[in-house]
Amino acid sequence: LENQDNSLFEQTINEATEDDLLTIIYTSGTTGEPKGAVLTQRAIMQMLRNVYLHLKSGFNRNDRTLTFLPLAHVFGRGETMMPLIFGWEFVFAESIDKIIDNIPVVRPTVMCAVPRIFEKIYAKVMEKIEAGPEYRKSIYKWSMESSTKYFERIQKDESPTLKELFERQVGYNLVFKKIYEQFGGRIRYFVSGGAPLAIEIMKFMRNCGFTILEGYGLTETAAPCVINPLSKQVLGSVGIPIGDVHIKFADDGEILIKSVAMLKEYYKNPKGTERALKDGWFYSGDIGEFDENGYLRITDRKKDILITAAGKNIAPQKIENIMKTRPFISQCLVVGDRRKYLSAIIGIEKATFLDKLESFGLEPDCKFEDLAKNQGIADLINADIEDANGQLARFETIKNFFIAPVEFSVEGGQLTPSLKLKKKVLLESYKDDINAMYND
Repeated sequence: LENQDNSLFEQTINEATEDDLLTIIYTSGTTGEPKGAVLTQRAIMQMLRNVYLHLKSGFNRNDRTLTFLPLAHVFGRGETMMPLIFGWEFVFAESIDKIIDNIPVVRPTVMCAVPRIFEKIYAKVMEKIEAGPEYRKSIYKWSMESSTKYFERIQKDESPTLKELFERQVGYNLVFKKIYEQFGGRIRYFVSGGAPLAIEIMKFMRNCGFTILEGYGLTETAAPCVINPLSKQVLGSVGIPIGDVHIKFADDGEILIKSVAMLKEYYKNPKGTERALKDGWFYSGDIGEFDENGYLRITDRKKDILITAAGKNIAPQKIENIMKTRPFISQCLVVGDRRKYLSAIIGIEKATFLDKLESFGLEPDCKFEDLAKNQGIADLINADIEDANGQLARFETIKNFFIAPVEFSVEGGQLTPSLKLKKKVLLESYKDDINAMYND
């Protein structure tokens, strides 16, 4: 090695141009076949420039992040580049299952995560509260209401009253401080992306003392192109366009994006490229709108919009997010296109029911199929759905459901690397069960 010419590395760097291919990242394939987005040096550098300009006052070299996102996904790939602009310390988790164990050791100040992680945190806390005595439930409810009122006042750019300040502090000390300290006691920001985060979970995390910067981006935009600003986060929105990003909407509400931080083409897929890129605008496939303050709201994927037999256009994402905040529902896929009413494929996790197996006549080592078929578990899921239906318009409510006989996972092929449902796979796998839900 000592005798080898080491100039090749320097020569390669010196000869590189901004238009050279840097990487090909494949889309997650939630609704179809994954496509390889060809991203150039210029596109990635513009993405980093955009993020830096938008968030430079919030992060510095004293920050530390614990990462567990898959590097095959654009969110994880982008996260690994953040030390280049912020200089922070970057620590890899042992695995996604060891995150809880790793957090007290690493004590991160920043963490990037997908909504499924926040959903799991929320579900675990709710499970403990529901299993506790009535007085603990009452304390949690009061603390949640007091803290939410306090933040709603701030959201309106109003000063909380002394009473609201006092009640927020008491509620934080009684309930939320313990949760915050379980994350190492130093986290200043969570960055959420990959899919929309339910407002109920956003409020919970905010009350715990976490600032969540929810953003929006795609593989084709090298990830972040819209992020909530450090100064003010609007729940239910993914923020404002960053850097050189421009956004407009097609006649049907589809979000169109223009930026230097964008794919050059789909790898060996000219037809896909032609459909997605028109006159310099990228057709995202997402439906959205700006609010009165210029914050972007995503309502659903264009391909996912359901049209019932009665002609109602329904965005299932909103319904699915509400369902997933219930204690026993881990995943939810709403179905009902061209049908009389909406139904759902429900995904559950065995760990959620461990303390109830004996009362349901099940052994700890029972097969997952037995869980899915158990009437006691079905009753719990039904109660969760009825509770969630109370937050929905009548035409949005779930009338029937089917519990999947397997625990959804990346390895099993039901989830993408960013833990989103592979809807096309599930619709095909359970088409007979879906039809059965509509047989009167």
